[in-house]
Amino acid sequence: MQLSIAASILFLLVCSVVAAPAPGPTPAPDPFAVPNVEVRQQCTRQQNREVIADALCP
Repeated sequence: MQLSIAASILFLLVCSVVAAPAPGPTPAPDPFAVPNVEVRQQCTRQQNREVIADALCP
């Protein structure tokens, strides 16, 4: 039961990240924006791990 809850939470998080629309018109490519995106993705992955760990180990 807990595993299915963790799987559904992870599925919803992944879908919400993928389905998030880009705000307004896309700006010109900014070389400094790429590391920010990577850091944001790392933070999201860490949060996903924490959510799954909380669901599996109450």
